[in-house]
Amino acid sequence: MRIVIATVFISSLLGALGYIASGNLYIAGIIAVIYLIYGILYVKRKIQRHGKMMNSAHECQQFINNYLLSMSIRNSHSDAFLNATINAGGAFKEELKHIEHLAVREQIDYLNKYFRFDVYYMFLNILTLFEEQGGDILTMAETLIQEVNRMEEAMIGVSAIINRKIVEFVVLWTITLGIIIFMRFGMGQFYQQLLNAALVITMTSSLFILLLISLHLAINKFMNSPILEGNHHETI
Repeated sequence: MRIVIATVFISSLLGALGYIASGNLYIAGIIAVIYLIYGILYVKRKIQRHGKMMNSAHECQQFINNYLLSMSIRNSHSDAFLNATINAGGAFKEELKHIEHLAVREQIDYLNKYFRFDVYYMFLNILTLFEEQGGDILTMAETLIQEVNRMEEAMIGVSAIINRKIVEFVVLWTITLGIIIFMRFGMGQFYQQLLNAALVITMTSSLFILLLISLHLAINKFMNSPILEGNHHETI
């Protein structure tokens, strides 16, 4: 809901700026509608997908770390699974409810469809190796633990980059649109005479099209995190 409210506000603001720049209500309305549709149908979905992936990655890290630690102490799949899922919430909790009728080992294997990351694939392979050969599971999982830590660092890095780029994007386009407002009111009668002229309408339309393209490219670049998602989630 917050994304929808933000989309409505931003599209209305851009529509108002379009009217200030062009003096044409039709152009302003078209700008507002285009950004509203784009925001609700595309941006909202991308943001939600990114948030879901980041949350799933965090849950995956916690699950693996808690499971390995508990398994090293009690050497019991049931106890380790209970300890790793006891604080589960949201979508993960719902997923667990759907598979609670399965045996513990089957539940662990099934979660490979929920945790779509390479580290979980590694985790399953280590469990299989541990069941076949025994030994110290923490020693066997040393590389896995390093990968889990690397994924956590990658998540922090991705979040920091996204936040920084959002600030840069907003500042850049705020300055650009601010120049339009300055021209509109600073040039007085001269700019007033240009309002509704074909040249001004074309320039205004081109500017907001460029903004839309820039926004689209930025979202596609920073809302996709291939460093986190794996390619082996259907192998098991």
